[in-house]
Amino acid sequence: HCSACHGEAGDGDGAAVAWLFPPPRDFTQGRFRIVSGRDGGPSRGDLVGVLKRGLPGSAMPSFAWMPEGDLERLAELVRALAIEGLAARDMA
Repeated sequence: HCSACHGEAGDGDGAAVAWLFPPPRDFTQGRFRIVSGRDGGPSRGDLVGVLKRGLPGSAMPSFAWMPEGDLERLAELVRALAIEGLAARDMA
C-alpha cells in the first residue's frame, strides 16, 4: 500500500508520484511534519497516529483498518528508512 506513493525504498518516488500533490514524503531524508521526539524525529506513536488518521491536505489516506500490530511494524519500518537514509547521507 505504501510503495505506490513512497516508492520501494521509501524515497518518495513511487509509481503514483506524478498524480500526487503535495508529493509523497521521502522517508530517507528523515524530515517529518508530525514530530514529538526530543531528537527532532517522530516517535512510533506519531507515525502510528498518521497511519491511523491519514494526513489532511495531502494524498496520505487513513489506514485505520489495519491491525494495530501491523501499524506498529509499519511505523518501525518508516523510522528505519529514515535512520538508514540519514546514515547514508552522512557517509557520502
